[in-house]
Formats: sequence, structure tokens, C-alpha cells
Amino acid sequence: MQPSDPLADLRCRFIDRSRERVARLRALLDEATWRHGPPGDVAPGLACADAIARLAHQLAGAAGTFGYAAVSEAAAALEDRARASAEAVGGLDPQPLHEGMAVLETRMAALAATRA
Repeated sequence: MQPSDPLADLRCRFIDRSRERVARLRALLDEATWRHGPPGDVAPGLACADAIARLAHQLAGAAGTFGYAAVSEAAAALEDRARASAEAVGGLDPQPLHEGMAVLETRMAALAATRA
């Protein structure tokens, strides 16, 4: 007989909240992709890149705490891409972020499927 996981309820709640975080990251990225400010105004892109980086950082840490390395690594990579994009172009280059987001969504879906 296997001992029950004392963190099972917390893990389930983590997965539910993380799915919401991933959806929020997708919404931020979609908003940043379609937002257009006046010529030379990089503030909207910088704000979105910063928000994406912060939320991805939180998700990476929480996933790592629960032992979900694949999700943690994907979220950390998305954070790195958001920070690099903001530094390189002074705003947001959405293409690498969309690629990173796709990896995170795939890994989060795989994790959620283990709960079913």
C-alpha cells in the first residue's frame, strides 16, 4: 500500500491556479501583440513584457516548489524571453514569447491531464 500524498490537495489547487496564470499570461501576450501606441512609444510593450516576466517568474517558482520541473523550466524560459525582449528592442518582440508560451501551455496541459 502506498502512503497518501499529504500535499495532494495543495497540488490540485496549484494546478488549478496555474492554469489560470497560464491563461493570464496568454491574455497579456495577446494584448501586447495587438497593442499599438504612437510611433516611438515603447511604454505599452515594456509594461506588458514586465508583467509577463513577473507572472512567469512566480509560476516558475511555484511549479519548482511542487516538483513540476517541466512547467517550472518553461515558465523560467518565458520569463527570460520577456526580459531579453524588453532589453533588446526596448519593448516587446512577440515572436519568441509566442514560442515560449506554446511550450508552457503544452507542459501545463500535460500536467493538468495527470490530475484527471
